[in-house]
Amino acid sequence: MYPSGFTRALRARFPKANLVEYNMGLAGAGSWLGACRTPDDVIAHYIPLGLVVVDFSAEDVAEPEERVVAAMEGIVRQIRQKHPDAEIAFAYSLPKDGVSRLKAGEEIPSIRFHERVAAHYG
Repeated sequence: MYPSGFTRALRARFPKANLVEYNMGLAGAGSWLGACRTPDDVIAHYIPLGLVVVDFSAEDVAEPEERVVAAMEGIVRQIRQKHPDAEIAFAYSLPKDGVSRLKAGEEIPSIRFHERVAAHYG
């Protein structure tokens, strides 16, 4: 599973960092559910938050832009309100056909939607 691999890579790169991995992933859940879960399942339990990795691109692939942008903004705003210094990283998993779509020059709309939010919030 990639969250554990990501944590291992961070530990190797930053051996003196105090890293604790909390995988709050729920397979198949999109950013809309993530926005609802953020206060109770993330913010309330994991203080202080130093780094939050958000990955809903594969689950959001069939969702309309307005819904995805609103949900991702909700996640960012909730984290920033309680932990303004926390770093938020958006990761992009691909849908099942994602590699072939990218090779064909097609973009994944959900990734574009997420990038729009990331750019807006820096």
